[in-house]
Amino acid sequence: MEGLVRNIGAFSRFLEAVSFSHGAVLNIADVARDCHVERKTVEGYISILEILW
Repeated sequence: MEGLVRNIGAFSRFLEAVSFSHGAVLNIADVARDCHVERKTVEGYISILEILW
């Protein structure tokens, strides 16, 4: 998990983008575009949050 969040800037942008979709269906492609990362990266970040939850 630590390897997936090495880019703290991207992970921080991901957390901010995901917080805006609270209560709505999450569109991974939109979050990836907002964060300037690949869709697979966002999927990895989501899996980290699922593990921690």
